[in-house]
Amino acid sequence: MPGAGVTPPARKTPLTPTSPFARKSPPAAGKTVPTPARDARAATGGKSARQGSAPNKTRDGDAAAANSKRAAAGARRRSPPDAARRASSPSPSSNGLRPPSNRSLVLRPKTNGLRPPSSSGPSSRRNSSGPSSRRNGAVSGSPGASRSSSGLRPSNSSGPRSQRSSSPSGSAGASRSSGGSRRSNGGSGSSKDRTGRRTATGARPVPRVVPPPIQFVRLTTANNATCLDGSPPAYYYRPGYGIGTNRWLIYLMGGRWCLSPSQCRLRADSELGSTKYWPKPGDPGFENTIANMGAGFQGMLSGDSTENPLFYSWNTVVVLYCDGGVFAGVKGKAFYDHTDPYYLSGRPILNAVLGDLNSKGMKQADSVLLTGCSAGAIAVSMACDAMAQFHFPRTAKVKCLMDAGFFMDTPDISKQWSFRGIVQRMFRFHSMTAAADDDCRTAFWGSKELWRCFFPQYNLQYVSTPMFIVQSTYDKVGAGISFSPPRLPDKNTLDRCMTPGLNSVCSAPVLHALEQYRHTLRTAINVVVASAKAAHRSKSAFIVTDDVHCMAAYPDWNKRVGRNGMTLAMAIKRWWTLP
Repeated sequence: MPGAGVTPPARKTPLTPTSPFARKSPPAAGKTVPTPARDARAATGGKSARQGSAPNKTRDGDAAAANSKRAAAGARRRSPPDAARRASSPSPSSNGLRPPSNRSLVLRPKTNGLRPPSSSGPSSRRNSSGPSSRRNGAVSGSPGASRSSSGLRPSNSSGPRSQRSSSPSGSAGASRSSGGSRRSNGGSGSSKDRTGRRTATGARPVPRVVPPPIQFVRLTTANNATCLDGSPPAYYYRPGYGIGTNRWLIYLMGGRWCLSPSQCRLRADSELGSTKYWPKPGDPGFENTIANMGAGFQGMLSGDSTENPLFYSWNTVVVLYCDGGVFAGVKGKAFYDHTDPYYLSGRPILNAVLGDLNSKGMKQADSVLLTGCSAGAIAVSMACDAMAQFHFPRTAKVKCLMDAGFFMDTPDISKQWSFRGIVQRMFRFHSMTAAADDDCRTAFWGSKELWRCFFPQYNLQYVSTPMFIVQSTYDKVGAGISFSPPRLPDKNTLDRCMTPGLNSVCSAPVLHALEQYRHTLRTAINVVVASAKAAHRSKSAFIVTDDVHCMAAYPDWNKRVGRNGMTLAMAIKRWWTLP
């Protein structure tokens, strides 16, 4: 009856798991939030609050509006697949709305459909950040990947831009390294949460940087800087970029030498005596051709960050070897073989090249590494201090590296000093006295033995610039020059004796002599390094027992393993980072 004994509308009690409209919670899946008493019917005389009270349209309308807002907010918080799935399921409520959200719930981590972060293992380590993963287009081990596994919700945007910037390998690596995702996000390998931080789908793929093209630079013949045939000196140059803009790597080619007019005439008709025969960028097979000719941009000269992670972005220069005198001749005037003039101008060529590089920005360099192979390594040992003093900035970090250039002054297998005689002739023919290291020239001036400044075992004791020695004790080229005389009757047999696995035909005396040579070579290198330390001069060495001549400028430089188990690439990186 209206007006008599009418109970005011009771406050609606929250729906409990016992209500027919509430979903049952999974048994003990987590911590349960406490709810009001389940005996709601007892408070209204055995009836529910909705059945025992008159309906209040205003309050019911407000509650419906509130429920609608809460349901809409919950739908926005869910991911699109979850929201679509839940929206498509029928609602059991009588008014078309979902029950109030303050029912009994089980708290779960906000993973937004992500699996728990997986423990690190071999697969996750394979997808960590590094040169190979950057090259493939995803940096899996970036800070964004670690944030995502801690519970940040990724945004669900997967527009065309993110689809274009990702790759199948990159997105797969990112999902594995961060624990995996149930959704592919439209193939995108990068997403951010509301704060702009990286999420579990992986970091933004880093595009592979294409190095600048190689240039062929030919100089003028000023200041007597000419090749054997009179052509101007030249070099290949790849400009640096990024952190390597002010860092320079200069490589001097090798290729033995000539000791007489007739030898130099033959040499002048090839790429080792002229710059006319060298290919230009754009020629068919350009990079393969110069690699086969000994001037390839490989190993520590490579522009690939995977093959060469330390120097790939540096200004890289390959100086062509065309003087036949280890960049040390200073005769500077023509000599004639029959009617053709020839020139011996090794040191003027090197000075001209370095002067031209200064005009390209080397005078602002903060790091310079001068290196060379074989005859180029001899040039490095003789010119290292002079180049550091006169051509490189005083504030720059300057170091030198000689690869396969530790030719020995030692008796050959016939007990003769044959190679010493060759060096003495070369010193006189090319007039190398002025090109010798200043301190070494002073030390041997009185004894008239300036030719000793050609041999690293004597010369390096006076070099003050930090030096790194790369040498193989099984180098057939070096051993053949230093240890095998030119006219040994059984030279072919000796070559076989220097090849591991083929020395079964060698006699015991020959094998013993070879082992003595290797021991002498190792001892000489160790003496140079020890004496440099005693004089507070930095010298380091990397010695291998492979049958190889020149290692640092070849693709397998990161596979050469020294006696301490360290690869050549790792050893050079460690040495360079030292002060």
